[in-house]
Amino acid sequence: MKHLIILSGVALLALALSACSDDEASTGTVRVTLQDAPANVEKLLVPVSEVAIHFVPQGQTETAPDDAAADPGDDPETAGWRTILAEEKTFDLLTLKDNPTDLGDLELVAGKITQIRLYISETAKTKVTVAGVEHDVEVPSGKVKIVGNVDVVPGDETVLALDFDALDSLKEQAAGYKLVPTIKLLR
Repeated sequence: MKHLIILSGVALLALALSACSDDEASTGTVRVTLQDAPANVEKLLVPVSEVAIHFVPQGQTETAPDDAAADPGDDPETAGWRTILAEEKTFDLLTLKDNPTDLGDLELVAGKITQIRLYISETAKTKVTVAGVEHDVEVPSGKVKIVGNVDVVPGDETVLALDFDALDSLKEQAAGYKLVPTIKLLR
């Protein structure tokens, strides 16, 4: 009988400790950063109007249509598109080579990030400076999709580093410059 009481006490202690750790680590942080590879230009200003991630909580199979609007809500258990950055910001990509910048973060329950969308502003102009002269840059698609399959682990920080390769992205044409974004997801 004495062994049963000791075993029960150990079981209760283990149960209490697991309950505490569940409360402390029920969500994980997802942080998105933007950085750049070197390029042969002096400045490349890209205005970003929104960054969103597609999130599916563990045990769910819900998927949102690719063109669905992002949810700016703060429920860490919501599946679908979630907004990371909702305000327009202009980034000089060439300054990000050794200095990544945070775009934002979210607290989410265990699950997977399946895609990231980065929107280039339609109202502000993308600009490039070459040999001291600033030029407008044509951006054919206002949305960049980065597909991934990244786990969100409670208690951990998941960093999604978006490496915007200016060298591969910027194309010189007879009529000026064109930006065909090449972005890699680094984990």
